[in-house]
Amino acid sequence: MRLMDRALEKGIAEVVCATNAVGPRFVAGETLLLARDRTIQTKYAVTIADDGRQWIGRTEEAPPIIGTKYPIVGMMN
Repeated sequence: MRLMDRALEKGIAEVVCATNAVGPRFVAGETLLLARDRTIQTKYAVTIADDGRQWIGRTEEAPPIIGTKYPIVGMMN
């Protein structure tokens, strides 16, 4: 099953990006599409802390904040 099909099956959340990250790839203010199924493996993930802070990096990286990590499956301007 393709990544996006699997993500759509479990549901996708839209979250506004709060930080510029990974060079020009992710820009504050754009919408991130996150897979609710956290077992999906993607190149990048966002970790969202309880206070709303965000950290974006490679999925295999350990985030410097404590929160829930979600796979990024897309983005919209």
